[in-house]
Amino acid sequence: VPREQMKIKNRLISKLRKKVSACDHDIDIFNQRNKKLQGQNNSLRCKLRRMKTKLKGLKPSDDDVLALEDLVSILCKYGGLSRFTITDDMFHQRFPQAAHTLFGFKSWEEMK
Repeated sequence: VPREQMKIKNRLISKLRKKVSACDHDIDIFNQRNKKLQGQNNSLRCKLRRMKTKLKGLKPSDDDVLALEDLVSILCKYGGLSRFTITDDMFHQRFPQAAHTLFGFKSWEEMK
């Protein structure tokens, strides 16, 4: 009986060693992935810092300010920004830059 028990124990030990080895392998893979992700994270943080620095230096151009002032003036005359205003052909004829200023389209025709 002790010999049988010893064989069973040895088999269990062998299985456990295989499982530990597989876990060690998985840990190595996870550590490699972690290092890669940390590098990507650091790169993205640097990129974000650079973008924030650039963004701080950006200021609206005089043309943009004038366009917005004109838009505010016209919107006041039209009763504000509404679904009617932004879909009104007359509004866009009187203020051709509205599609660009409001939505980034080149023209009202392109926006339609």
